[in-house]
Amino acid sequence: MYTWPTSTLGAHTLTATHNVADDNVGKNSGSTSVTVNLPSIDVAVTGIDPSSGATGMTVNVTVSGTNFANGASLAFQNGRGKPPTVSNVVFVNSNTVTADVTISSKAKTGILWDVTVTNTDGGSGTLSDGFTVT
Repeated sequence: MYTWPTSTLGAHTLTATHNVADDNVGKNSGSTSVTVNLPSIDVAVTGIDPSSGATGMTVNVTVSGTNFANGASLAFQNGRGKPPTVSNVVFVNSNTVTADVTISSKAKTGILWDVTVTNTDGGSGTLSDGFTVT
């Protein structure tokens, strides 16, 4: 096992060789390409405040959770109709992001939306039914 330092992230070629005498020198080494990535960190979304917004409004929300990263995005998913629009996402710290959420004036009321935070490495967490259109 080889532990890669984070300074070596990206594409690499691994080559293995041996120096045991045999009849076929062409089989003394082999190589393969690998990509070294940071491990994904489990992201969790535990709350959103406020947890609802009225049609035709823009509300500033604070999303809480764990392992948020700078550059994280926020999305509303798995509801019915057009999801609320997210803008001005701000990474506050690893436990908090804020954003402006605009709800269409034509949105159906009573619709529940999952709230998802996704880090730039692809790690994400979701709070099911976390936001309601009122």
